[in-house]
Amino acid sequence: TEAQMYQIFNTINTVSNKVHELTGIAQNSVEQSEPNFNNDEDYHRLARSNDESEEDSMNDEEN
Repeated sequence: TEAQMYQIFNTINTVSNKVHELTGIAQNSVEQSEPNFNNDEDYHRLARSNDESEEDSMNDEEN
């Protein structure tokens, strides 16, 4: 019946909204925990910080 159709539609809509909410939460937690290597700026920033760390340790060894 039409009432059942609306009930099914509302259930699908509710589930879809929850999936989108959970997907957003999952993406946010991944973005916070890992650098995005698709973003050149993040990659270069990470590379620079690693180079600086190596340079600092080499300077420490020399001194």
